[in-house]
Amino acid sequence: MLASGRTTVGTVDDLAHSAQLIGERLFGRKAATVVRRDPVTIELDFGDEPIVARRCRSPEAAAVEAEVATVLGSNGAPVPKLLACEGPWLFERAEPGASLVERLADAVEAEGERWLYLALQALTRIHSVAAATGLAERAFPIGASAGWLDDMVAAPERLGSFLAIPCPPFDRAGARAALDVKGPSFIKWDAEPATALARPDWSVVWRGFAHCGRRNRIDDVVTLLADERVPDWPTAERRLIERQTKFFDERHYPEGAEAYLRLAGVLRATVRLSGLIKEMLKQGEWNYLAGHGFQGRPPPAFAHLCRRAARWAEAAPLTRPLGPWWREVGYALVGERV
Repeated sequence: MLASGRTTVGTVDDLAHSAQLIGERLFGRKAATVVRRDPVTIELDFGDEPIVARRCRSPEAAAVEAEVATVLGSNGAPVPKLLACEGPWLFERAEPGASLVERLADAVEAEGERWLYLALQALTRIHSVAAATGLAERAFPIGASAGWLDDMVAAPERLGSFLAIPCPPFDRAGARAALDVKGPSFIKWDAEPATALARPDWSVVWRGFAHCGRRNRIDDVVTLLADERVPDWPTAERRLIERQTKFFDERHYPEGAEAYLRLAGVLRATVRLSGLIKEMLKQGEWNYLAGHGFQGRPPPAFAHLCRRAARWAEAAPLTRPLGPWWREVGYALVGERV
């Protein structure tokens, strides 16, 4: 796979060349430069304003995402302006700024808290627009299948078996029932910081709605705050949860919205850590000895996930037995108490 970076028009790869040809035809201008931002995102510079071309998994998926982006954008939601859709390609106005991941990585806690607050506020606006325009009624239910629920509550046992750190018994049936809340709201579902843009004017724009659907608004809060690319800031985290959860609470959680958030966050952290390990195995970077822990310098994501998951587990009745286990996992992966 070619690395991201700026290229001249004559040296672009096939995917970028495809975006370039379609973009030049749609907008009637020649692209001066082409920038590969990631495996599916190309930036085309036409001189006056850059345009982002993003390839969806299919023309049908692009059409659905274009419809969502059009409805949200035309009603004032914080999303990039959609300019065109052709085949599997979406063309959007490039937004100034940087990925929220970059902003958080460089931030001190107070600054990071502000960015996360702004990201949550932007999600609130998206949810409100979706409710007012009927997007929720047209969205497909997600996170509702028996297989998905079973997989989530089984994740700690699988991870513990792989690491040779057995997961203690916890109320899996109760956790599954608590997680099985079929909400009525439109959500982004993949509201990870990598899909948010932090703009120079201290506003946040959310991009990419390929995975959107109908579930619970608070699921988007879980996805954002439990992400491994969000540094472990306990004080900021506590304030954000205390002050912002009410704006996402649809009041149908048996144990309350915060208990649901922490339960879902612990299980999501387990799935995310498992995903990171799989990627490291694929890249030949996984160096772990049972009983001795991770050998070498661990990625910061390990500490972020383990510390947060331990804290959240201990704060939620259904996952409280997992708190000490997460601290043991953290010690094995990070080499220090978490």
